[in-house]
Amino acid sequence: MRLEERLQTLWDVDRETREILVPQLILLPLVENAILHGIACCREGGWIQIASRILGERLEVEIRNSVGGKSRQGLGLGHRNTAARIKHLYANEGTFVFKIGADDVAVATLSFPGFLLQQRQSRESQFVERNGDQPCVS
Repeated sequence: MRLEERLQTLWDVDRETREILVPQLILLPLVENAILHGIACCREGGWIQIASRILGERLEVEIRNSVGGKSRQGLGLGHRNTAARIKHLYANEGTFVFKIGADDVAVATLSFPGFLLQQRQSRESQFVERNGDQPCVS
């Protein structure tokens, strides 16, 4: 690994969130940005924390990372694409927020309705029974 001991990874994943569906590759650009803009540019390295929890009927996923050194300015494309995907998938029920606090910690937070795999399969089979079509699986 390129960063080796310079990157500390912390996981805080609530057990009950492990079976909840998360959109494919939604976390990749956020983790990549955290490493590229927050950690790789810092000689001493840094840390990244990935956390998940259930809040009511919603799943909240949070990516936190230290911010050190001077990174090159990004275009904001990863954040714009993530926000657009959440809006497309969940309309007004999904949110994406990014902020950098005074403590030099960047926080990207995704929140959306939590569906279990069994719930999705049940909805798709109900659709097939009503419409006689094959479900669209993404």
